[in-house]
Amino acid sequence: MKNIIPISAFWGRMFQIVFGLLFMSFGFFGLWRDYQSTQYYTAKATGMVAGETVRNYAGEINNRVTYNYDTLIRFTTQEGKPIKFYDHQYEHNPFFVVDQQVPVLYDPRNPQNAELEGTKKSARTGAIVTLVVGLLFFGIALMRLWRDWRKRSTIAWLIKNGDVIQTDYVDMMPSQHGIWITSQWQDPGTGIMRTFISAPINFPPLIAFITAWMSDKQSTHEAMPAASTPEGFRSRLLSYLPPSQKIAVYVDPHDPTRYYMDTSFFPLPK
Repeated sequence: MKNIIPISAFWGRMFQIVFGLLFMSFGFFGLWRDYQSTQYYTAKATGMVAGETVRNYAGEINNRVTYNYDTLIRFTTQEGKPIKFYDHQYEHNPFFVVDQQVPVLYDPRNPQNAELEGTKKSARTGAIVTLVVGLLFFGIALMRLWRDWRKRSTIAWLIKNGDVIQTDYVDMMPSQHGIWITSQWQDPGTGIMRTFISAPINFPPLIAFITAWMSDKQSTHEAMPAASTPEGFRSRLLSYLPPSQKIAVYVDPHDPTRYYMDTSFFPLPK
């Protein structure tokens, strides 16, 4: 059963899960803060932009200077009390103009706790997007882990319960995903010749040579040492085959199209 699922693939799935959980946490935290603020920011008012000042230099985006802005907002509560607060903006240019009317949300118990309604909606949208991205990463990683587990379970069942046949090596087929081994076996009962194809095989330094193997550019071949040419590397791969060039295949006794070719003789990643 060794070398069926490389350990690097497992850790790649785990990284995706951690990444997804991290984004989901940020998203849930943002939505929780939005919900909490909704409980307090229950009053609405129409504010007026009283001024805008540059807080600090933020950098450049697409060769355009970007600044962080503090926008002074003034509004009057329902009780007639004048309030002012600063809204922080991150824009290439000032987002507001003086005397512009803007919708304001504030806490009626403490009107100094106020924010622009648009800012609140933007924060909510950002939290939702972050949550969705996290769910996607988490879901895809879980699906791949489930697929890997099912693959291991199927192979384990075939090795334990399948019919073992010794097939004859035929050829190697390169692709962008690795190489496939093909073998054949003639059914002694029916005389039918069956062909079997392995799962894609990858192991260092196989990937480095697949492109050259599949390429027709002579310059690629000339730039490589003789032992590392597609022909030389093919000979190297053939040296891993059993001396008899017989390859074991485990076949489901109830479904001959369901099988597993044992390619553990290759030095696959552990």
